[in-house]
Amino acid sequence: MANSISRAQNQRALVFLTAIIAAAGILAALYWAKAVLIPFALAIFLTFMLLPVVNVLERNGLRRLTAVIITTLIAGVAIAGIGWLVASEFASVLGELPSYTGTAQKKIEALRSSGEDGLFQRLDKWGQDLLTAWQGGAAAASGKPTPTPVVMESNEPGFLVWLPSYLPPAVEFVSQTGLVIVLAIFMLIYREDLRNRCIRLIGRGNITTTTKAVDEAGQRISRFLFMQLVVNGCYGLAFGVGLALMGIEHAVLWGFLAGLLRYVPYLGAPVAGFFPLALSLIQFETWWPPLYVVGLYAVLEVLAYNVVEPLVYGRSTGVSPVALLAAAAFWAFLWGPIGLVLSCPLTVCLVVMGKYVPHLEFLAVLLSDESPLEETTAFYQRLSAHDTEEAARIVKVYTQQHPPEELFDGLLLPALSTARRDSHKGLLNVDDEHFIQEANRGLIADWQAAHANPPAVQGNGSAGSMRINLVAVPARDETDVLAMEMMRLLLDPNKWHVEICSAGALPADVEKAVDDHQAALIVIGAVQPGSRRRARYLCKLLRKKRPDLWIGAALWNKNASPNANGNALMDAGADLTASSLLELRDHLRAWRPVLKE
Repeated sequence: MANSISRAQNQRALVFLTAIIAAAGILAALYWAKAVLIPFALAIFLTFMLLPVVNVLERNGLRRLTAVIITTLIAGVAIAGIGWLVASEFASVLGELPSYTGTAQKKIEALRSSGEDGLFQRLDKWGQDLLTAWQGGAAAASGKPTPTPVVMESNEPGFLVWLPSYLPPAVEFVSQTGLVIVLAIFMLIYREDLRNRCIRLIGRGNITTTTKAVDEAGQRISRFLFMQLVVNGCYGLAFGVGLALMGIEHAVLWGFLAGLLRYVPYLGAPVAGFFPLALSLIQFETWWPPLYVVGLYAVLEVLAYNVVEPLVYGRSTGVSPVALLAAAAFWAFLWGPIGLVLSCPLTVCLVVMGKYVPHLEFLAVLLSDESPLEETTAFYQRLSAHDTEEAARIVKVYTQQHPPEELFDGLLLPALSTARRDSHKGLLNVDDEHFIQEANRGLIADWQAAHANPPAVQGNGSAGSMRINLVAVPARDETDVLAMEMMRLLLDPNKWHVEICSAGALPADVEKAVDDHQAALIVIGAVQPGSRRRARYLCKLLRKKRPDLWIGAALWNKNASPNANGNALMDAGADLTASSLLELRDHLRAWRPVLKE
């Protein structure tokens, strides 16, 4: 036995070590091979962005090669035109900066003279003192006179001076750009062939699952990138128009930067807003234009984040915000600024892989925007941690997404069933089980105050409104009592009078309750596990003693087989069986005309 345990531990340790080595190898490959991987990633990124346009042209009768060429030319002309416009605007900004020196100096002087010995004066004096001390200390430490710089003149042409330093980066940029464009063109033309090769390579016999994964990843990424292009373009256009109306110079440049930098998650938009804000500070003598810029940025961000993006994107990515931020930092560390731009589509691919590849399920758990726990599991987990506030919040969200009457079967009964199961296994002590019971009792009371039917009408009433007396028999303990209380709340009090027996009531006590209330029906309820035998025993005994009564029985456990439980209870003498509260309610409604006769 000890040898088998030790062998299993060694196997787990070996698997864990193998996973760490594999992860380290993948990270090293992503970092050291980025010169090759980045062009491929950019080409895939560009392919997904242009694919919707190519599909539209193909649906309108163009051949694929023609559609790809036209789309590529349009994209190239647009990028070249925008690049030329932005470059000219940027050069114009650099040329006009000296003309803003006077306005900037006036504002600095105004800040300095804003108050005698004010904050800015103290900061300025502190900085000057530090600079003087640093320069004086450096001169004293050297003990040498400051050397006079010597200017060397060269007879070589000017371009030969800067050519060695600028030529290699320029050649690398041009070659990388050409490689990306060529790869994107071929990916657009042969996309089905590439898809099928990926399926053949990754599928390993599971073609259906791999096809779903590839198609879902492609649809998510393509739709997201296209809609992101539209949203960011409209954002940049609105920002540029707003700045132009304010009189901010070079609004075209700032609008383009706003749309471009929004591809960088969370950080791009504030950086884009900084440049026109800084220009407004030195362009205008008053302080109102900078405030207008801040207001415009705030309004556009609020509208984009709370209205436009939820409406347009929806759940197109499937990545949680926290995971997206972490992924942005991760890919920026590996691939720099390009990694920031590519972080979202790359993370989407990882989420889809985690969804369809069993060994990579942890990726979907860590990165997707889906809840890592089911509602029932999260509710029970919070109750077991004695966190009633979070449990109440889960109940509130559940009732907003489901009809109110589904709360009992959907959350409360599963939590009670799980608590009983864990108690039998020794995973839950008596105090914890009692806390869960009392917490559910409070939630039942809250539900009753908000959703229960109006009180029963007093008096005899008409024949159609006569109430039927029903005795509810909890099979075992307080958990079963809570279940019967939920059943009572689901029944119309004007049609049913429910008398709930105490927990663990003896058959004699049940008979007395039937006689005292002249009940026409007995309902035995048990929350599994651990109550099935008791429920069958009560069915047999009560059927034997009161053959004239209608007997219903319900065993509540979402993991149990309804047919098996129902057959066992029917054999024990029950007239009807149910596996949920709503099913039991529907059965009783159907029985009501028979019971009134």
